[in-house]
Amino acid sequence: MGNISFIRFGEIHKESTVLFLSKKGLNKSSSKLVNIGDLLYSLYVANSGDCSISKIMGEINQAILCINSECVINAFLQPYLELFKNKYISKYLQGGQGNLSGRIVGNYLIHIPPFPEQQKIAEILTTWNEAIEKQTQLINLLEQRKHGLIQQLLTGKKRLKGFTEEWEKVKLEKLFIERNEINNDNLSLLSITGEKGIIYQSDSEKRDISNGNKSKYKRICPNDIGYNTMRMWQGRSALSKLWYKLWYK
Repeated sequence: MGNISFIRFGEIHKESTVLFLSKKGLNKSSSKLVNIGDLLYSLYVANSGDCSISKIMGEINQAILCINSECVINAFLQPYLELFKNKYISKYLQGGQGNLSGRIVGNYLIHIPPFPEQQKIAEILTTWNEAIEKQTQLINLLEQRKHGLIQQLLTGKKRLKGFTEEWEKVKLEKLFIERNEINNDNLSLLSITGEKGIIYQSDSEKRDISNGNKSKYKRICPNDIGYNTMRMWQGRSALSKLWYKLWYK
């Protein structure tokens, strides 16, 4: 195993890689060296059109295009390409599927302001990116602290001042009643997600794989807890805030 980072097309936004090359392996491959600050552009399938300023010095293969120019600042070009990504993808790839190439990307028509204006735009966008990154780091830190507090409070390891009585251990079935209301075909289909809780299936990024006959699907009401029994190993559950909608079990 070597120590030269090998950047795959799904890793262009990251600060580290999973795979590494040795100098011997590097000499035998068709990979190319990229430096921190180079603009990387993914060419293949689902990642086609993704671009990022590299945070890694390493190697890439033909799945990634490395772009550098003396007349365009990467900190200007990267957000520009991201902004118009769908426009380019829809023009050059049928249905957004397939692979791009260096020739195709080279034919992109872009609008470039004078160099001083590029610099000013790049400075403003970089400042915003840095502010967002700091806020994201703070949110992640707070989430970790919250998770630790939840573990302490909900397991009884940490008790609040003034509370000393032992916790009672009971089966969940003693606390809840399962709602078994069916035959509500007129109600909308819902989905239980791990990130957004209970949402409309039409708002979900996943395709609808429900049955055509939804007469056996159960209704869920506000303040009900929905538990996705098809993903028991994940323990996916959420509190519903939606009125009288059909719960996709």
